[in-house]
Amino acid sequence: MKVMILRSVDVPPDPKPLKVKRVLKKAGYDVKIISWKRMFKDLRDPDSIYFELKSGYGKGLRNLFGMLTWNLFVFFKLLASNYDVVHAFDLDTGMSALLASKIKRKKIVYEILDLYSQSRRIPKILKRLADILERFVANRSDVLVIPDERRIDQIRNIGIKRYPEVLYNTVEDIYPVECQRNGTRILSYVGILQPDRGVLEIARIIADIPNWRMVIAGFGPLEEKVRKLANEHDNLMFLGRVSHEKALEIEGCSDAILAVYKPSVENNRFSSPNKFFEALMLGVPLIVIKGSGIDEIVEKYGIGVVIGSMEPKEIQKALERIEKDGMNMAMKARELYREKFSWSEFEETLLRIYRSLGGDIR
Repeated sequence: MKVMILRSVDVPPDPKPLKVKRVLKKAGYDVKIISWKRMFKDLRDPDSIYFELKSGYGKGLRNLFGMLTWNLFVFFKLLASNYDVVHAFDLDTGMSALLASKIKRKKIVYEILDLYSQSRRIPKILKRLADILERFVANRSDVLVIPDERRIDQIRNIGIKRYPEVLYNTVEDIYPVECQRNGTRILSYVGILQPDRGVLEIARIIADIPNWRMVIAGFGPLEEKVRKLANEHDNLMFLGRVSHEKALEIEGCSDAILAVYKPSVENNRFSSPNKFFEALMLGVPLIVIKGSGIDEIVEKYGIGVVIGSMEPKEIQKALERIEKDGMNMAMKARELYREKFSWSEFEETLLRIYRSLGGDIR
């Protein structure tokens, strides 16, 4: 069976399509990825076809031309390609994938990582249109996939009726990570640098706590502000964009991982971020904020600290709890990973999805 994976961001560093590809290829599937090479020209995957157009992230309507051009590229590339299944991530690949797959009478797996209307900066009238299109694609796909059970209510709210498969966005087990410790405790954040992640606010607080150090890596709208702040304080370090392997090394050598997704952004209340699963696998406590969705899991299983706000006293209290009970939290994180979110579970679920589509593996 030949599979075409679609993702509208740089692959790599974006890990999810590469995880899917790795599992399917190991099982004997023929897999290619089509991705939009927006920023990281030096990062390449040998099984990928690239749409080359420079573009940033989080630009909203300013990226309208790029998004339209990308979708035309995907549509005509699919019409000209030989495949049995197209695996489309999110609405910015979904419409093109659905139209092409129906024309060619191929199967479509539609995976919603984030609802378009709740995760993109677009006007309200376009949000309503996005929900209509998302519903259209999801209800007509052969398989619908979401990353977390909590998303079921979210997709029902916009009228998606198809019952989804749940494919957790977990990671391969590389525990433990070898580290050299110098006595200073480390809080890390690796990911998109945008205002709804609390990175700047908490970095400013950590700057005044001498026995803690904050290591930040990533890219995005706040990149220059984060770099400037790090240059002004000895206990802040900014590494810029890093590979997924380096990200795991940074997180694995941390005492806590920051995953503060501000609940004022609706989509964040259903967040299922990479770093949540990475923290479980690495056995590192999380710091999350109340109302962000993952706070309920963190609190229920005792795998980190839930803060009520980003006030300095709240952050100080969270760090003190990590210092006192971090080892116990780490053990519970590893236990939860093995029991519910292991890589073997990811492999089994993904292969079951593809076996349900029929066809020969070749």
